[in-house]
Amino acid sequence: MILKGTTPKKIDDKTCGTGAGAAGISFYGINSAGNAVGWCTSTTSSEPIGLMYIKGKLSEFTVPKALSTEANGINDKGDVVGTFIDSNGAQHGFLLHAKKYTQIDAPSPDATSAAWSINNKGQIAVYAVNTAGGYDAFILTGKKFKKITDPNVGASGNVAHAINNLGDLDGTYYDSSGVTHGYLFHGGKYYSIDDPGGYTRADGLNDKLVIVGRYSSGTPVGFEATPKK
Repeated sequence: MILKGTTPKKIDDKTCGTGAGAAGISFYGINSAGNAVGWCTSTTSSEPIGLMYIKGKLSEFTVPKALSTEANGINDKGDVVGTFIDSNGAQHGFLLHAKKYTQIDAPSPDATSAAWSINNKGQIAVYAVNTAGGYDAFILTGKKFKKITDPNVGASGNVAHAINNLGDLDGTYYDSSGVTHGYLFHGGKYYSIDDPGGYTRADGLNDKLVIVGRYSSGTPVGFEATPKK
């Protein structure tokens, strides 16, 4: 669904199926025009298919020769980022710009990559799983990766989620005990985000530093966090 104000709009796709569960639709990114991207699980191949909801029309897409495609973010220019599995079973990030796909791979020793969001400047939030099994987070500007490491991380590292148009980033880090916390990287500094309800994850971020995410001590619950004035 897409929520505008207090009115939800249900979006269905026949190839993916209209019910809940494995074939349901999930949107992960939306821009200021209300265009959204995400993915669903195909009812025929049982693999993820990328989805775009542009100007009220839903369409499917896949990265060429990919086994599966998941779209995660879209900016106001219509650039889309996400993740795909290639024919060898390896995971990569991708950028779709002007109908052209570009593969995104974080620097070694990272073994797999995922592109999660993109701002209007074209900066991309990327995270990857390294060869030690931990997560690394990056901001990709052009062809340059900047590694983002919250000082409180443990061996499992941290994940990048949303990047706003000012270059601020939010995400999730794992402390030395493996507990998850949200974080905000703003002005060169790191700020922890912990909902009192339990384990916290920061997923979305706008230009006013309003953060949305989820926390859980059992059943996941969504939250919105606003900066102090």
